[in-house]
Amino acid sequence: VGLGSGKAWEELPAAPAPPALIRVSSAAEEAAQELALAEEEAAATELLKLLGSDRATLARFLVQREIARGEGRASLQPIYLMALQAASMYADVHAQCSLYMPLLRAALRALPAAHGPCYRAVLREKSDGSREPLSRYKPGSVVRWMPGTAGTLDFGAAIASLTVSSSATGLSAPKSPAIIFKVRRLLSAREVSEECREVLFLGGPLRVAGIFSLSG
Repeated sequence: VGLGSGKAWEELPAAPAPPALIRVSSAAEEAAQELALAEEEAAATELLKLLGSDRATLARFLVQREIARGEGRASLQPIYLMALQAASMYADVHAQCSLYMPLLRAALRALPAAHGPCYRAVLREKSDGSREPLSRYKPGSVVRWMPGTAGTLDFGAAIASLTVSSSATGLSAPKSPAIIFKVRRLLSAREVSEECREVLFLGGPLRVAGIFSLSG
């Protein structure tokens, strides 16, 4: 097909530039973002109070080291890394994670899902002498855990934690019945410590698929 003269080609109108598109956030979205940021800032303040000056200094050092290495979670915001470090290192800080939950939840959501089944060990015997009924965990029933509930990728570590829990409550480990949860819904678990293989759960409902006897 002939194209004609060069002059005629130059006289063709230029294609119009595509319009620039800018995402317009609604007032409700902007308000929600501002509220989320305010909640995270308040949670960060509570976290620093729980840590105290000495532990906060150590946590900051570990965060800086992790960022300097540039591996794994280094792309997360520093305050998110501090929340993860604090929750995994200090049992008392983790026990009060509800005080800084907006920060911890945001940090957990930024992590990839854990790889492999997760385990959580819980003593059935309570401090008042009563026992958690196994009928509560019949197949098909729904278990709800709070955000920040701790678990592990190591089955042996889950077993060992029962001894620690028994010592803390004054119960005899061999005589204290326990429940070990095996969680296969990994989308709800985030690995917060590669060394200890510790995970924290995002919380929410989990359905019981089966219950089995474990002894020895």
